[in-house]
Amino acid sequence: MLLLKRFPDQRNARPGVRMTRQEFMQWLKNVDLNGDGLISKEELMNALKALGLSWTWWKARRALARADLDKNGYINGSKEEEALADFFTEQWGIVFT
Repeated sequence: MLLLKRFPDQRNARPGVRMTRQEFMQWLKNVDLNGDGLISKEELMNALKALGLSWTWWKARRALARADLDKNGYINGSKEEEALADFFTEQWGIVFT
C-alpha cells in the first residue's frame, strides 16, 4: 500500500502537513484495498494504522460518521471523499495546497 505522508496524531499534532487534494484522493484510492470503489471502516482503520496513528478503530468510526453522507456504511463518491478530506483537515491539521 502506497501511503503519501504520515498524518499527525492528535496527541502530537504537527499543524500544517501539506499535500494537494489530488495526493489525498490518490491516497484514498490506495485505501480501497479490494478495489470496489467503496471505503469501509475496516479499510480506513487499516490505512490509519499504517500511518502510525493510535486508536484507529475510534478515529475511523468518527471519520466515517462524519463523511458517510448517505449513511450506507462506506465512503463512496466525490461528495463523501470531500467530506472526509474536510474532516481530516479539521481533526488532523492537513492543509491542502
